Parts: sequence; C-alpha cells; structure tokens
Amino acid sequence: MPTAYQHDLFSPVRNRGVFSSYWLEHRLVREPDWTERAEDAADALTALGTLWKQVKGRVERYGNEQGLEYGFIQPVIEALGWKAKYQTFLQGREPG
Repeated sequence: MPTAYQHDLFSPVRNRGVFSSYWLEHRLVREPDWTERAEDAADALTALGTLWKQVKGRVERYGNEQGLEYGFIQPVIEALGWKAKYQTFLQGREPG
C-alpha cells in the first residue's frame, strides 16, 4: 500500500524531498505566478519537446562536454528564457 510520500508514476509531481509534497500538490497552484506564467511554461515545454525530438539521436555523438553544451544545453537554457553567463578562460591561472 502506498504511503503519503509515494506518488503515482503518472503524477505531475515527483518530489524527491526538496519541497513539501503538500505545498507542491495543493498550494503551488494557488500562487499567482502559477497561473500568470502558465502559457509561458506551456510554450517552453513545447519548445523543449521539439528540441529533444531534433537532437535525441545526436546527443550521444556530441563527443564531449562542449559539444553537448553547444548542441543541447544552450538551446534548453534559451528555451527557458535564461541567458548563460560564462567566465573568461584563464590559461594556467585561477580566477581572482
């Protein structure tokens, strides 16, 4: 028999103890941002699904972290509306 902490595999919430399950399942939907940003979230999810369909067969062939970042991670960050900020490469020195 499932406990209060076990969730249906098809539930939209898969909490790993980071947040209160009650808050995620019952209170989050009452937050203004939840409804105000629903369309933005749906658009981002659609963009991420489209991106994944385009690259899923290529991900293993990117060969290194830089290739994966350029081909998949950066487009994910952009689809979420974020901008990546990179540190300058300092050859042989530690950043100050």
